[in-house]
Amino acid sequence: MSFAVLIPPYSKEQGVFFNLAQTTVALQQVATRAGVRVYVAAPAQEQTPGLWALIRQHYPEDRIFVLENETAALARAAEQVLEREGRLVIHVQGNQQLRAVAPLKRRCPDRLKIVYTVHSFRNAGWRRIPYSWVVSRLMRRYVDYTVFLCPRAAQEFVNHDKVLAGGRGGVMISGVEEWPPEGPEVPGPGQLEEQTRSVLLDPDMFCFLYLATFHPNDGKGHHWLIEGAGPVLHRHRHVRLILAGRGHPRALAAVREHCRTANICEQVHFPGFIDRRYVPWVIAQSNAGIITSRSETFGHTIVEPMAGGKAVISSRVGVAQWLVMDFHTGIGVDYGDRVALGRAIEYFVTHPDDVAQMGRNAQALARQLLTWQNVTASHLRIYQSLWTADQA
Repeated sequence: MSFAVLIPPYSKEQGVFFNLAQTTVALQQVATRAGVRVYVAAPAQEQTPGLWALIRQHYPEDRIFVLENETAALARAAEQVLEREGRLVIHVQGNQQLRAVAPLKRRCPDRLKIVYTVHSFRNAGWRRIPYSWVVSRLMRRYVDYTVFLCPRAAQEFVNHDKVLAGGRGGVMISGVEEWPPEGPEVPGPGQLEEQTRSVLLDPDMFCFLYLATFHPNDGKGHHWLIEGAGPVLHRHRHVRLILAGRGHPRALAAVREHCRTANICEQVHFPGFIDRRYVPWVIAQSNAGIITSRSETFGHTIVEPMAGGKAVISSRVGVAQWLVMDFHTGIGVDYGDRVALGRAIEYFVTHPDDVAQMGRNAQALARQLLTWQNVTASHLRIYQSLWTADQA
């Protein structure tokens, strides 16, 4: 079966980003064994340094397209690959990319297949029409297969039943960062906010880690996290919350004000953005993960602590609905349930040995299931199935 695959592993805001760069590299390895050629299209910028070097290490230059803009350049790249190969699967990562290649799909419906991964939608709306309803209409017209990253994300997507009808979509996991075999890289002076670093190195502290950005609409649930955790932190002065990630200034200021109101400022730390090189070390030094998001289309903030051997307390969103098993890999709580959140934190703090065992269980599950090899093997099977369906 001869065809090629074009992968644009990027987001408009950040350029090449970590998880899709990893997926692209792993896909090249499994596709080569199957006789499928893979091409990469991405802008010059990258979310963290080294991602382009990683891609170039595995791809010849004639299979790489450096894009100057997201629409016209991607469309030209797709046309060039289709001319070379005759048949093409392009795996788009969002609506902007889909619109870029839709005209080519109209011209070459029998030679071009489109796979679309739903990364984020949050059920935003336009004139009271859910955004996912609008996107679903584009999917049904142009997309041959839609990938949701967990069942919950599919259920929250308006018109998901129509998108999935006739075997034109399904649920597929994403991968999680592979733990460095030589151990995590330790941040040096100035590479991690000093107060956070000292807390993580203090054996007398119990640290919960939340890897999430700060949104003005509080989609990551920082406000109710502070309200639910406040009484427990008052009882256990050695407990720390580490709220890491970029932040909208107003959102960050609002969370800090919540901490002042709850009188727990000394127990909550805001290290800001942590370089990807040091995230494994921060996870390893923490005692547990904590996630209070309103919605996740997958939830890397959930699975990364699990892969690092940490039990998590998580709202039942994204993959947490399936991977966070109560008192086995962590504890799940409903979004906004401050009482349940406080009880879960209390249990974690007072049963450290049980939490350590739950972390080992979480690590075994995440590292065996959420590998890049598993993800990309599933991708390749999807691509192959699209041409097989035409022959049926």
